[in-house]
Amino acid sequence: MFTGIIASLGEVKEVTQNHLVIFTKPLASDVAIGESVAINGVCLTVVSIDSGKNLVEFDLSPETSKRTTLGHLQRADWVNLERALAVGERLSGHLMQGHVDTTGEVVKIQAQSDSHLFKFRVADLYSAWLVEKGSIAIDGVSLTPFHISHEQFEVAVIPHTFANTTLQYRKTGDKVNIEFDILAKYVQKQLRKEEFNGLKHN
Repeated sequence: MFTGIIASLGEVKEVTQNHLVIFTKPLASDVAIGESVAINGVCLTVVSIDSGKNLVEFDLSPETSKRTTLGHLQRADWVNLERALAVGERLSGHLMQGHVDTTGEVVKIQAQSDSHLFKFRVADLYSAWLVEKGSIAIDGVSLTPFHISHEQFEVAVIPHTFANTTLQYRKTGDKVNIEFDILAKYVQKQLRKEEFNGLKHN
C-alpha cells in the first residue's frame, strides 16, 4: 500500500517495453531487491540496484506499459517515487494500491496566489468514482477533487507539492495516471450489486 506522499523524484535513464531504469540517489542507497515502489502511481518491483551509480531497475509488463503512462516515458523524464507504506508509519495522504484505474488528460492549469489549479478529464464511465472532497491519486500524488462535473474535476496543488512532484512539468494535453479512492470503488461496487439483486427479485 502507498499514501500518495511523494518521497523524491527520479530521472529515467533507460526504458523499454519490458524494463525501466531510474536514477535516484535516495532510493538506490536504501531500497532492497523485491521491494515495491510506486512510479508515477504504478506499483513496480525492484529487480536490480546499482548503488554506485544510483540506479534502480524495475520490470515492466506489456499490460502496464499499455494501460498507464509508463509506456510513454522517455530518457530524462522525471517520475514520482514512493516506497510502500511500512507498518507503524503515519498515513499522511490516503491509502492507495498502486493499481492505476485509467489515464486522464490535463485540461487546464492555472497559477493562483497560493496554489496551482489543475483541471483533469477522465472517461465518463469513471465519473461514479469521483467523490467531491474525497481522495484521488494523480501520477501517485494524493489530492482532493472538487468542482466535479461529469468526467471533469479540479484539484488545488499547494506550492510544496507542486515543487516536489512531476506536476511542475505537466502541461495541457498531457496524460496522467489516475487511481480512484479505494473506498469509493468498493461502495460503488456494493451499490451496483444491491441494485442488480433488487432488479432480479422484482
